[in-house]
Amino acid sequence: MKKYSGMLKLSYDFLDMHTLGAGVFHSDASREGLRNKYGLNWDRDADSDRTSAFLQYDGTIAGARIMTRGYYSDFEFDRSYIDIGDPYSNPALQQKANTMEDREDFDIENKLYQIETRASRMFADSHLLTLGMEYREEKRSGIENRGETDIDKTIHNRALFLQDDFPLFDCLMITAGVRLDDHSDFGSEVNPRVSLIYNILDNFRFKTSYGEGFRAPSVYELYVYTENSKGDVIPNPDLDSETSKSYEIGFEGEYKKLNGKIMAFRNDIDDMIYKKPTGNFRMQGKKRVLEYQKINLDEAYTQGIEIEAGLALPCYFSVFANSTFIDSKNDDTDEDLLEVPEVKLNIRLCYDNPDLGFRTNIRANYTGKQLIAPKFEDGNKDETGGYTVWNIYVEKNIGQNLSLFAGIDNMFNREMPYSAFRGAFFYCGLSAGF
Repeated sequence: MKKYSGMLKLSYDFLDMHTLGAGVFHSDASREGLRNKYGLNWDRDADSDRTSAFLQYDGTIAGARIMTRGYYSDFEFDRSYIDIGDPYSNPALQQKANTMEDREDFDIENKLYQIETRASRMFADSHLLTLGMEYREEKRSGIENRGETDIDKTIHNRALFLQDDFPLFDCLMITAGVRLDDHSDFGSEVNPRVSLIYNILDNFRFKTSYGEGFRAPSVYELYVYTENSKGDVIPNPDLDSETSKSYEIGFEGEYKKLNGKIMAFRNDIDDMIYKKPTGNFRMQGKKRVLEYQKINLDEAYTQGIEIEAGLALPCYFSVFANSTFIDSKNDDTDEDLLEVPEVKLNIRLCYDNPDLGFRTNIRANYTGKQLIAPKFEDGNKDETGGYTVWNIYVEKNIGQNLSLFAGIDNMFNREMPYSAFRGAFFYCGLSAGF
């Protein structure tokens, strides 16, 4: 496999309190060689190109803080499989080969357009009102010869939201908002959200919130058959949108060089968009790749506790840690939800010396045990063990407006079970100001 990527970001303050930003990202990946699939031998040739760009304005007009952002993404994927094992010496493999096409071709393009804008302004000396709008369009087109010879699907969503931040008392801050979504396939939905922060002490606060959510199925979930090492997923054009109710309560504060918080949360989800194992699988070499079907769960939930802490250390060092303990349940089967780890832990050690213009950090991300497939009649449930991924980042200022940076993600080349990302990833770059 060969993969190349690059990114460029620019920011320009063209007037006082007016900034224009832009950026572009491009990656190119290619894969060639033999691959075992369905127990047969195939010659694979795959190329993918991804290009994304954004343009953003931030500024203040007539006392209102304005943000407007446009985003575009284009992903092209061209892949072919040719069965090179015919004729097979094994009669069973030969019979399987006779029932399948000798060639599979995919030539797919995915496009995403997104525009969002919001304006915030203070009214009556105490109410910070924010009004925003969003538009998002997803499109997939191309050729797949897996039964669907042609695909051309487009869905879009428009949204309008309003939020008010205001103090009810000197020690109590309220945030109340409402969001209206209008989806091309799933109609309109109104969802409220409210939160409060109560200052018990100057450096110690109580926080709680309640919100409702709406998520429509994506183009992939509705129409696109996907195939990868995490499992093959059959789409479902009859999916319903999912709705949720979220609750959060906890405390946060600071003491000298220490800061932290502890929060409890729960999410109740109706018609959750979910992938359910069908019980079928295919062999990829010696590995069994499961097949899933996109469905709606009547009811499900996730709940847990999040703990976070940070500490400033001597000699420009600091340490930060965040851990989340999660309990999830599929109420249809009374089992854990698939691919929801029982615990997530992130630890970051930082060094930031402004005198030297040098900063670096090393990060450890731990993902705990998670369920991959429930127990079938003829076997055991499939679970993954926990794993840790280490990352490192270094940046050095060179002159007043120039800096070099570099990093390694997954620096010990740790294999992550059922993850699409494999191997260590090295990157470097240059940041300049004018």
